[in-house]
Amino acid sequence: MGRADKLLGAVATTIVILALFAGLVVVLKQQVIPVREQYQSLKSDYERLEAEYLSLIERYSDLEKSRRRLEEKYRELEKEYASLLEEKAILQRILERYQEAYVMHQLLRESPKVIGSRIRGGEEAQRILRSSPGKEVLEVVSELGLRKDMDPAEKARRVMEWFAVNMEYVPDAYIIAVKNQSVTRIPEHFQTPNETLKRGGGDCEDLAILLYSLLKPVLGEGEELYLIGWATENSGHVAVLYEYNDRYMILDPSSGYSTNAFVAFSIYFKNATITITPAALGPDLKKGLLKAGLAEIVYSPKEEEPYRFLDLNTTVSLWLKHGEGDGETVYVDEIINERINMEFNSTEEFLAWMTGQ
Repeated sequence: MGRADKLLGAVATTIVILALFAGLVVVLKQQVIPVREQYQSLKSDYERLEAEYLSLIERYSDLEKSRRRLEEKYRELEKEYASLLEEKAILQRILERYQEAYVMHQLLRESPKVIGSRIRGGEEAQRILRSSPGKEVLEVVSELGLRKDMDPAEKARRVMEWFAVNMEYVPDAYIIAVKNQSVTRIPEHFQTPNETLKRGGGDCEDLAILLYSLLKPVLGEGEELYLIGWATENSGHVAVLYEYNDRYMILDPSSGYSTNAFVAFSIYFKNATITITPAALGPDLKKGLLKAGLAEIVYSPKEEEPYRFLDLNTTVSLWLKHGEGDGETVYVDEIINERINMEFNSTEEFLAWMTGQ
């Protein structure tokens, strides 16, 4: 074969190869274009999904923050709810106590003969006052840090504030009998100081006798104690007359009175404050309220200075003023200690007797 033929064959081969390549390019182009379009579509979908994913993450983050806020609010509401339940229980107990007191008040008002004008027995009270203080009484004296050389007003303050927390007014249990339209009852019962401590309270005589017994072991020079009673036509009451160098103070634990102010018990609620006489509540409830920071001992009226020793006439007049009511005349009807057991028909008779001693 000549050189020309070889050249012609090579050219032909090249043409064939170029034709095949052109055909392959066409085929590849036909396949690549759809793939590229599919790629662009997938890329667009991916970018859209990525944007949605980021948006969902942001929403999830916001929802998580809202969930945490709601959980925190729930815990706060749960605490408030528990606090409200506790306040409800306290109010319920206070309501029950006042309901009892109201029923007792109505009973005594409708049947005044149940009390009588003289409800105390001087001989029995005197026998108790003459007895030596028991171990339980001396333990309280020690607990309060009372000493003979202590300022008398400070002794009075410590004892009265102890009563405000630890004692409750508990009336004597009595039986009312109606016969021939006449109301009678069993005689007045006098508790010993140890009995009052064990019971956690008593009526006005019992509380006064206990207060007397707490101060008795720590009386210093120039100090003297008496049980002093006032009476009206239908009722009576007793407290402690505290003498110091011919000046006087009346300590009345059942009403929280101390010349010339009242030891009160303030209970604090979220939106209200209740101030009541401490003897109206039981010791356990009062201690629980104090421990929880829901109550405190206060004095009323604030402008008055409690635990003042004044002249006898002023001291007695201020005390009797708080016993007045229903237009009845209130007067001092007796005074008792280990040496004295005197009854009077008027306050003037009492003052004259005290002055003439």
